[in-house]
Amino acid sequence: MTGKKDTQATGVIIIRESIESNDFCSLHIPDAGSNQTVVLRMNQGDCKDKDPRFIELNSFPSATKILLTRNDNGTPDDASWWIELKTTRNNAALDNEEITYLNTYDVGSFIEQGIGVMVIAKHGTIQRDELRSVRVVTSAAPPRAERLQR
Repeated sequence: MTGKKDTQATGVIIIRESIESNDFCSLHIPDAGSNQTVVLRMNQGDCKDKDPRFIELNSFPSATKILLTRNDNGTPDDASWWIELKTTRNNAALDNEEITYLNTYDVGSFIEQGIGVMVIAKHGTIQRDELRSVRVVTSAAPPRAERLQR
C-alpha cells in the first residue's frame, strides 16, 4: 500500500449505435482542473460510418461542459441543433441514453438518467443519427488561497 490518494476524476464519453451494441466509439476526458478541450468527431476514427444514437458519460469531473452538436467542428456555429450539458459534481455520469431523449429537458434541468448532469443551453431539436461532434471542456483548477499576512 502506497498511501497515494487519487483525487482526479477522469472520465470517458461513449457513443453507440444501439443500447446493447459493443460497437462504439469513445473519448477519454482530461483530468479535472486541466482546463483542456477535446473533441470527438463522428466522421473520424472509430466513429466513422456509425449512426450515433446513444450516449454514455462515465466518471466526469465537476464543472465539465459537454457540447453535442450537428457541426463537424465541435462548435454551435450555424448548427441546426446543439445542446450543452454541465456536470455539477465529481464522478458525474449519464446512463446509456438515446441522444434524442435530451430534447425533453429544459435549460436548467437535471437529466434524470444521470448523476450531476444539467442542461445549460440548447438550440433546435436534436435529430436521430445526426450527431456530428462532441466537444468537452474541463474546468480550470481553482486558484490557490493566499496565506493571510499578520
